[in-house]
Amino acid sequence: MDVLKVETPVNLAFIPGTRTFGNKGVAYSHREAIEYFRRAASVASKPFIFLSAGVSNDAFCETLELAAEAGVKFSGVLCGRAIWQGGIPISANLRDQSYPNGSCDHGPFAILRPGCRYLKPATYLGVKMGPVTMTATQKAL
Repeated sequence: MDVLKVETPVNLAFIPGTRTFGNKGVAYSHREAIEYFRRAASVASKPFIFLSAGVSNDAFCETLELAAEAGVKFSGVLCGRAIWQGGIPISANLRDQSYPNGSCDHGPFAILRPGCRYLKPATYLGVKMGPVTMTATQKAL
């Protein structure tokens, strides 16, 4: 094993003062969250990447900002929904606009919120899409 895939040690929805705070209770303070990041990083015996855990792009970027504030030297990220969940409605709308066979070329498609300075590689990705079929879950987003 060369790289560890790890969840972030805190959920910003429960940290007062964060943009992501959901006002559904407090699990830890800002200072405690910083300490959790530091403690988790200190026990990693290999380079590690953070998983997005299905949060929004903005929430994930804010989480990485907190990790950077804690001085955590993570090696990268692995994102799924944090990147693509905002693209489903865009794809659906473009598909519905008179493109032959529902295909379209999105050109530069933002995969990370501009200004998320902790994710420097791959800020934009040219996406060439064919016909789009959405699942019920994707339509619900």
